[in-house]
Amino acid sequence: MINVELTVNRLNRYLNRSLMLLSDLDVDNFEQNFNIVVANMKKAKDLKKQVGFDDAPNAFDSHREGINFLTKQIQEKYDNIVKKYEDEISEIAEELKIVRNKKKIMLYTGGK
Repeated sequence: MINVELTVNRLNRYLNRSLMLLSDLDVDNFEQNFNIVVANMKKAKDLKKQVGFDDAPNAFDSHREGINFLTKQIQEKYDNIVKKYEDEISEIAEELKIVRNKKKIMLYTGGK
């Protein structure tokens, strides 16, 4: 017999921890925290599959909305992180382009 409350608590722990780590993600802890997030999300997915969480109707119906809400928050946080890094990469690429152009001008004008 599946203990619904225990399962929901475990799912909430995995998802809340993932959301917290994504919120605290920065350049210094990216690799470590992101790997933990991926592992937690895999554990949550495996647990949901193991207990038939998404099968309808079942004992998890009253908890599905809360778990899905956390999952959507994680997805939004992840999308925001991806966008942030894409923006930073674009800025750096533009700066490199400007530096290359300046270098070309210096070479063309003889460094004057």
